[in-house]
Amino acid sequence: MACGCSALFVIEVLEPFVSRWMFLEIQHVSKLVGFENLWITRVRRKCEREVLAQVASRVYYKSVVELEEKLASEYSRLVVLDPSAEKTLSPEDFSEGRTVVIIGGIMGAHPPLGRTRSEITNKLRKPTPRNLGKLQMTIDGAAFAARGVCSGKELQELELLRGLTLHTRWGVLQLPYVYPMRDGVPVIAPGEIEYILLELEDEESQLVRGRRADICSAFRGGAASRAPR
Repeated sequence: MACGCSALFVIEVLEPFVSRWMFLEIQHVSKLVGFENLWITRVRRKCEREVLAQVASRVYYKSVVELEEKLASEYSRLVVLDPSAEKTLSPEDFSEGRTVVIIGGIMGAHPPLGRTRSEITNKLRKPTPRNLGKLQMTIDGAAFAARGVCSGKELQELELLRGLTLHTRWGVLQLPYVYPMRDGVPVIAPGEIEYILLELEDEESQLVRGRRADICSAFRGGAASRAPR
């Protein structure tokens, strides 16, 4: 993790289950911000909590809304990265005490459905909602951008790529997200491109047949055990 940022990052899972795709992004967040600086909340299934405990210092069944009192007693501000927020995240949001950065664990629809606002911002008693620009980022992209701002950069100082085009075996796939750039390369979870190109279609077919392609069978004792700590 870059020096100068002492924020706690909290990913609130807002999907019915943690998919392999989401896990890859969460695992990348762990590497970006540090194992000790990452919590994951609203993880309803025990087996998912067991897997995610490999990449985050705390994993909760409870939602961040239920944990607000605990967080507010230890941290000065609860920033929600909400695309619909009026104000943009700035270094000043990290200037007093320790800040919590809350990211919606959403495999985003396009255009966004406003789930972060309805499920997190509107339910917290004292949130500080902030946007990262007008377009949505991936989970790990949002964490990377917020960490940069936490370390003293203005959002406009970050190089951003709007959209990503992948050529798959079934055609061209447009990923309509904004990706922060690092050394001229989009910030994407290791293994994510390979997953999209080689495995996503098969997993979507399983979902159509009523089979859930989650992390419990795919990662327990496997990739999760090798995640960065």
